[in-house]
Amino acid sequence: MKKISLLAFVLLTACSNLASGPDKDGQEGKAYLRTTLPLIMHTWDIKEFDKYAAPELYKTSPRKRVEWFLNLSRRDLGPLRDYSVKNWMWNAGIWTGTGPGLVETYVLSARFEKASGTIRTQIMKRNNAWQITTLFVDSDAYYK
Repeated sequence: MKKISLLAFVLLTACSNLASGPDKDGQEGKAYLRTTLPLIMHTWDIKEFDKYAAPELYKTSPRKRVEWFLNLSRRDLGPLRDYSVKNWMWNAGIWTGTGPGLVETYVLSARFEKASGTIRTQIMKRNNAWQITTLFVDSDAYYK
């Protein structure tokens, strides 16, 4: 019983520390996106994307598939010009194998050189570093 109580205390403490952490209003995550999205979406280069992708991203989307998506986006959308946040939410938790982390999910209205679209992305902060865990872009330009 003591082990279960101790584990529950540790889990609750870790989650409450994350929940009351410095990014309750999303400013840290938004700053990360302000820096990384233009770098990734200017050239849509896989080597640039690799710098920011979490290992979980490549578990669900093989690197070759991500590279195909980036090449398609370079051709159909062009560089990112600007974006605005439409929706934002966060979750704190402890994940099996990675420990405590903070996950933020964003929906962004985006304007690219050749078209407009919607960006849906999820970023995770763990060990004081942010990484992209999902990235989706929806645009009519893909369907032309």
